[in-house]
Amino acid sequence: MAARVMAGFGYSESDALRKTMSRDSLQHLIPGWKKKFYAGATQRGYSPSLIDQVWDMIASFVGYSFCKPHSASYAMLSFTCAYLKAHYPAEFLAAVISNQGGYYSAYAYLSEARRFGIEILPPDINRSRREYRGRTNKIRMGFMSIKNLQEKAVRAVLEERKGGDFQSLEDFLVRVDLDLSDAMVLTNAGCFSQLPDRNGRLLTHREIAYRVAHFYLKNGEKDSFASTPLRGGLSEAEKRLLELETFGFPASSHPLTAYQSFLKGRVKKAKDIPMYVGKTIHLAGVYITRKETQTIESGDPMEFLTLEDETDIYECVLFPDTFRQYGDLLHWEKLFVLRGKVEETFPARRSGGGVYTITIEKLASLPGMVRKMEKAESMKLDRVSVLSDV
Repeated sequence: MAARVMAGFGYSESDALRKTMSRDSLQHLIPGWKKKFYAGATQRGYSPSLIDQVWDMIASFVGYSFCKPHSASYAMLSFTCAYLKAHYPAEFLAAVISNQGGYYSAYAYLSEARRFGIEILPPDINRSRREYRGRTNKIRMGFMSIKNLQEKAVRAVLEERKGGDFQSLEDFLVRVDLDLSDAMVLTNAGCFSQLPDRNGRLLTHREIAYRVAHFYLKNGEKDSFASTPLRGGLSEAEKRLLELETFGFPASSHPLTAYQSFLKGRVKKAKDIPMYVGKTIHLAGVYITRKETQTIESGDPMEFLTLEDETDIYECVLFPDTFRQYGDLLHWEKLFVLRGKVEETFPARRSGGGVYTITIEKLASLPGMVRKMEKAESMKLDRVSVLSDV
């Protein structure tokens, strides 16, 4: 701005001066720019002393010219994101997932949304778009969330839907030409769960799967819409397994929900971690992300691990000895139970909470631990049964 006002530089010249002042490789061009600046400022009637003073200020810019615009840009971006997350959390988190940006997986952002009280709606053949969509306190999962669904299938559904919503499962099957594999993936994702049959009755998952498969295997013959002998709904365990296969994560409930009867009274909640600084506690957690690194002095491998439960996300560290003992577990397990000491990395201030980490002492597979406990309980009952027969 100073170069434009005082020396009459254009926008491109001002930007070229900025780049020259901020790059070591262009320092040899500075004398030429200085001469041009002085000539332009003198011609515009500025005094030599003022020109010297302003040029010295411009020259000093080289010391922070890279840091300042970056810090200002990131500050602006951080404030914008914080504002959107605070006032439009559903819309903001849906956009982050759809852009496939951010540091965490789609599952992590959906879990965060649940903690905000946002309802996660499954994909719907009449309501979903390709991307996730958020509105007020709801996020509708998009077709992009469905694993193994071809892009051509998504385009076909959205294009046909321009002619009007699908009125029934039969209406969809007749109007949209898909591969059987894509139709079954949409079925497993629950996309047809709100479509009635020709009698206006909502179908169970088994009924939908039977009719879709029957339609394709019968090449769309008239009897392919016949009633199905399969009417029962899915159990919670079956639904959870289907969601894992379809989305890569459970969409309708938190992964730890199935283990609440085992965890109750045995572990603390992540939101309560600040209450146990300096103490050793037990926690359950779902894998979010991890980063392997090395200690500075010895170069031994260690790991930073991010986990979460229904209440909050939390950071853990496995130092070399612990990492050597439990590191392999992180390659194949997603659900953990751990024992660790709560450390306060940055103390809490009046303006906000502190930063806490869990130094892991022991780590185990949660499903493996449950199986072991159930087996021990079963053996105990067997012994009681034998003794009662004596």
